[in-house]
Amino acid sequence: MPTAEPMRLLLINPNTTEAMTQRIAAHARRFAPEGVEIETRTAAFGHPVIASRASYAIAAHAALEAYTAGFDAVILACFGDPGLEALREAATEPVYGLAEAAFREADALGAPFAILTLGRPWIAMLEERVLLARVGAPFLGVFAGEGTGLDAARDADAVAARVQGLADAAVAAGARTLILGGAALAGLAPRTPARLIDGIEAAMLQAVAGFDRKR
Repeated sequence: MPTAEPMRLLLINPNTTEAMTQRIAAHARRFAPEGVEIETRTAAFGHPVIASRASYAIAAHAALEAYTAGFDAVILACFGDPGLEALREAATEPVYGLAEAAFREADALGAPFAILTLGRPWIAMLEERVLLARVGAPFLGVFAGEGTGLDAARDADAVAARVQGLADAAVAAGARTLILGGAALAGLAPRTPARLIDGIEAAMLQAVAGFDRKR
């Protein structure tokens, strides 16, 4: 009996920081079944971190340029999903965004949810992504601390403490589900009584489930 071909997944980091690509890929592999092959692409141009509308717009273009066909699924590895709709238009395989995947999971749970992230410019940008997702679960807002995703590589302990403070504030505001809003925050989960959703995990599990349904 022929052995089923393994799933091949393309992970695109739309910023230019290769170290972040490898960190995201290592985290994604924790949720991949045995045999899943993950290939990475890092943006060839743009910004080292996406932290403004301008860098977000450039990242969308960079993600499209980084895409190559021939995989079973694509993960756009930036929590704000820059260029997600355009990438879906261009791709021959399913494309999963970290934010959209996390919102779907939060919506399925149905409890009040909030997003934890770094960078105040992300507040309005992520609120817009939630509106596009048309979730039914109550959305309590984006709890954003100072800094950017690059801070996690420079001082993970300080960023973890910052994220913990955001989580505590969100739970105090009534959140029962918390979304870790940033690919660079992988592995920095706060201690919290709330249900925690990791966008990388959510996207990986949804991509694998979609592939299994097609087989």
